[in-house]
Amino acid sequence: MRALLVVIILSLVCGGVVFANEAGTQTRIFKIKRADAQSLCAVITDVKSSEGKVTFDKNTNSIIVVDYPGTLDTIASIVRELDVAGEQVEIKVLVIDAGDDFFRGAGIGVGELVIPAAQFSVFVAAAQNSSRAHLRSQMMLRTSSGSPARLAVSSDEIFGETATYLPDGSIVVTPDRRAVGDFLEVVPTAQGDGTITVALRPSSSSLNAQGVPLERAILTQVNVRSGDTVALGGLQSISEEETHEKSFGFLSVQKIKNERRVMMFLTATVMKS
Repeated sequence: MRALLVVIILSLVCGGVVFANEAGTQTRIFKIKRADAQSLCAVITDVKSSEGKVTFDKNTNSIIVVDYPGTLDTIASIVRELDVAGEQVEIKVLVIDAGDDFFRGAGIGVGELVIPAAQFSVFVAAAQNSSRAHLRSQMMLRTSSGSPARLAVSSDEIFGETATYLPDGSIVVTPDRRAVGDFLEVVPTAQGDGTITVALRPSSSSLNAQGVPLERAILTQVNVRSGDTVALGGLQSISEEETHEKSFGFLSVQKIKNERRVMMFLTATVMKS
């Protein structure tokens, strides 16, 4: 009975260890150093022959391919081109809480608006010097193109209590806590032409006067040139202040409506390697 022998060829070809099989095919192991090996698996599966087989080894981040020598050479060329470090994207976020009139005066509406770098610097300076605007938070991170990231400027606040009744009749009261502040979930993807596609979900949470947690959030996707800023959302709140004045025996009631918006300004920049 013939044994199925695998002859190890002691050489490294195109970054992969090669094994010769009886059927005329070869087994080549590609050690992936920088790229996402699982994503490369999908690419290799598309170009292999009908008799070829592709396996991903998670422990070693390697791709094992069984195929004919010519096809393996093609796959090796693809691996060389694609096994590179992904581009890094720097995300800067500025959160501004301001009166609606301040944003309107700056030409910033409720929808998305792309702001060139020089113009955004002027806007930030105006916000810093305005009594109607408050720079709530600034966030910054770097992430690989296509990788999700989350930014947060928050604190834990108590908004209630939970009472637990024990068998012995005693009661244990524990505070209910919630993270409140500004949050941003983002997935930036560098397009290779100087633009970045950013999928994001900005949100803002707080406790109202009664201690009830409130959250405002939007989900969107934007395209921006590297270095430019996009104004997001316009999470609006409207409060009404009532004043009572008594003059000459008459009571005067005045209601003042205060419209404010919390906006996020996101600057995405592809970092040079």
